[in-house]
Amino acid sequence: MDRDDEQILSLDEDIDERQVQPFAASIYDVSNQENDSNSIGIGGGNFDSEQAGNDELRLLQAQVFIEDAAMYRAVDHKVDTRSLKLYRLYHSRPFSMFRTFVIVLLHLLAFFEFPSSLTWTSDIRTRGERVNLPCGLTEAIEFFCFMFFICDIVLKERVYGYHHLVKNRWIIAEMAVISVSLVDWSVSISLGCKDVVRVRRLLRPLFIIQNSSLMKKILNSLRKTVPQIFGVLLLMALHLYIFTLFGMLLFPKPNTSPGRNGMGVLPPSNMSNASTSTGDNEVITC
Repeated sequence: MDRDDEQILSLDEDIDERQVQPFAASIYDVSNQENDSNSIGIGGGNFDSEQAGNDELRLLQAQVFIEDAAMYRAVDHKVDTRSLKLYRLYHSRPFSMFRTFVIVLLHLLAFFEFPSSLTWTSDIRTRGERVNLPCGLTEAIEFFCFMFFICDIVLKERVYGYHHLVKNRWIIAEMAVISVSLVDWSVSISLGCKDVVRVRRLLRPLFIIQNSSLMKKILNSLRKTVPQIFGVLLLMALHLYIFTLFGMLLFPKPNTSPGRNGMGVLPPSNMSNASTSTGDNEVITC
């Protein structure tokens, strides 16, 4: 009986092990599948977020390119998300209106700066003294305008890149004008606003030209056209010079010596001291 019991127990253990092993394997497989599903879910979420970001970038690029085509703007700007957002901000209507306001304000300062043009009338007898603003008021507004133009250039560098700024002559000219204007502004402040010559006033129209595509096209057309018609202008100047010489030879200036008129006769005021001769060689003195 003992041997039979031992055999029965061994068979029961074998059966239990055979039943437990597949169950444990099934649990292991299920756990692995759950881990795989979790990993796939996590990776899928990342993929979905990246896909959503790419779709947003493509949509923003398409929107910016359509706006560029509608406004006849160049497309040589950066196309990443941050640069495109700054690009849309730079070309937005509020920012453009504020830039125009700053340019107009800078040019209107010429009427208020010393010597100002603020008078009630143009009659010098009744207009009185000119209204002169305190020193530093117009200079502070001018300095604010210069700082805005510097920020505008920095924003262009962020949108278009450094190479665009180096290759663009108008931006280089604007930076040169801002540098000269700041130096002249410093001289004016140091002299107590008593300087007579202000170089920066002569350079202010460049800001209008730089921010107007139509003015740029006109100046570029003149720059390309004037060398071609320079020969015609030179020939016209030569014709004017030659015919001016002919006119001076054909119509000379009358000889007016002191005390005599053009006919070589004494003026009537000196007739009392004049002496005339008659046919009998007699001299009559008046």
